[in-house]
Amino acid sequence: STAAVYPVFNVPAGAYVLEVKVLVTTVIVAGSMDIDIGDGDDADCFVDGWDGTAGSITANSIHSFGISSSATEVGVFTGKYYSSADTIDIDINTVASSGVVKLLVLMADSAPQTN
Repeated sequence: STAAVYPVFNVPAGAYVLEVKVLVTTVIVAGSMDIDIGDGDDADCFVDGWDGTAGSITANSIHSFGISSSATEVGVFTGKYYSSADTIDIDINTVASSGVVKLLVLMADSAPQTN
């Protein structure tokens, strides 16, 4: 891929993003890599500066940033409430030589309650 910001997940107004994880589907050959995951308000609120250190680049591995011992590049939040619609974005600052990732977003919708 090319260095850029890619909106990958729509978050509706009134939703809670409870967790953002990264699934590595094809081994990452990092060399040099720098990836942030955030939203329209904060480009690295979930992951700040993932560099593909050893253990975080293996195929079929899922990483919880700030929790996994090999993926420590935690951002400011582990979850966030969205009062207005936004997107979860992956910001590729420095491109790895090869590899494929998917974002896994756990979200809860807070539908209005009526009595």
